[in-house]
Amino acid sequence: MNKERIYKVVSITIIVILILLNLKSCKNTQDTKKDYVSTINALQDTMTTYRTRDGVQVARINLIETERVVQFLEIKSKDAVIVKLQEEVKKNEKRLGKSGSVTVITNTTEVKTVDTTYITSKDTIVRNDTVFVYPEYSSFIKKGLRIDSSYWVTANVKANKDSTSFELGIQNSYTIVLGREKAKGFKALFKPKVAFAEVTNENPYTSTKTIRSYRVQTPKPKRFGIGVHVGYGLVIDKIPILRPYIGVGINYNIIELF
Repeated sequence: MNKERIYKVVSITIIVILILLNLKSCKNTQDTKKDYVSTINALQDTMTTYRTRDGVQVARINLIETERVVQFLEIKSKDAVIVKLQEEVKKNEKRLGKSGSVTVITNTTEVKTVDTTYITSKDTIVRNDTVFVYPEYSSFIKKGLRIDSSYWVTANVKANKDSTSFELGIQNSYTIVLGREKAKGFKALFKPKVAFAEVTNENPYTSTKTIRSYRVQTPKPKRFGIGVHVGYGLVIDKIPILRPYIGVGINYNIIELF
């Protein structure tokens, strides 16, 4: 191969590399801007709730994501729930790895009911010629029949002349989903999917009051790289010829196999 041809090949290779690096730089800038906007939107999002036909509450909010945990911990927020989430993320930072998550939830269980009262025993006291009868009243409350024939809420109340005893049992069951899906509406048709956190309270008497969730963003695939090339292709010489070759160079991955 003469010097002129070598010069052309080298020049074309350098130009291609510069173009690819420029495209990569532009894409990185766009990705950074998108990630920033997504994080801001998630921080400003407010929880929404609705009830299913079965009466259970579903609470939902945008999921906060950053590529590195330190990026989330550096955020200055006056939101008490986000501050609490940052504290929990910091405690578990070493365990989050490349795609771990932390979710903080607060909820309340409220039951308003009226039930039958029974007289279960009597305490009789005689003083002089007067007989005093002090009954003990009891009420056993069961609310929210479950599939396993138990109840979401049980209470046993007893009251007599000296004291009142109260035993309360509450069973809670939750389903937490951290996912990503398209927002509703035509305007969101061409926008990327939005990460979300969703909590379903299976106990119909329990409601989620606050929810915040953070997840380490899954690393984006690296398209550019420098490596050894082994293959079979067109080798430019005095006469271009197809033959095996080994080389080192910059490559752009269209499809990642491993």
